[in-house]
Amino acid sequence: MIVKELEEYSGKNPKEKAGHCAEKDMAFFLEQKYYKDKKVLVFNSLKFEWLDTHTQIDHLLVHPYGLIIIEDKSVTSKIKYNRLG
Repeated sequence: MIVKELEEYSGKNPKEKAGHCAEKDMAFFLEQKYYKDKKVLVFNSLKFEWLDTHTQIDHLLVHPYGLIIIEDKSVTSKIKYNRLG
């Protein structure tokens, strides 16, 4: 189940735009796999702030077997799922 959709990118920085395109590709693949799965929660582009520090998680999956954090730069190969999804 997709809990938080990926936000649109509105900046002009080419490097940031390329990073966002990689995140968008991964968000698409995760949605295709988990959009009906109520056991797996997908959060895209989570942003955190603590004191004067900012950080971001590209994709967080909350799975019955634990948490998966995906930090993507680009996807150049196939994504495979094991028998547990």
